[in-house]
Amino acid sequence: LFHTLSFFYMLSSFTSSKISYHYHFINIRKNWTEAQRFCREMYTDLATVENAKEMNNLLKSIKDLSYDVYIGLYRSNDFKWHWTLSDSFYNGEIFKNSKHISNNESCAAMDNNWKWFNDNCDSQKQFVCFNGKICY
Repeated sequence: LFHTLSFFYMLSSFTSSKISYHYHFINIRKNWTEAQRFCREMYTDLATVENAKEMNNLLKSIKDLSYDVYIGLYRSNDFKWHWTLSDSFYNGEIFKNSKHISNNESCAAMDNNWKWFNDNCDSQKQFVCFNGKICY
């Protein structure tokens, strides 16, 4: 796993976006699917991060992070990591060697050191949602 600074290098692997994100830390524990459903009903979706500015905004939304939180990144059956609401996929180094992940460890979470990791999708965790607004 990489340290926080490595996120800013990894973010260059995202597809550029014209959406402005506002993040919301949700202090309720749910599994990944339930968390996504909650975010889609109340906001837009689970947190998506496409650049360093968005990563900073995400971190600001969870200043007092004591536990792991779900983000909107999941692994598809072809071993590629995708953001939940877009066609863009995450191609960073953090999950490159994760082909031996079990099917139930295909959800991404962030720990209290801001490191991303794959986790069991059935685990109960707090999570981060976002409101997306298209900017022209």
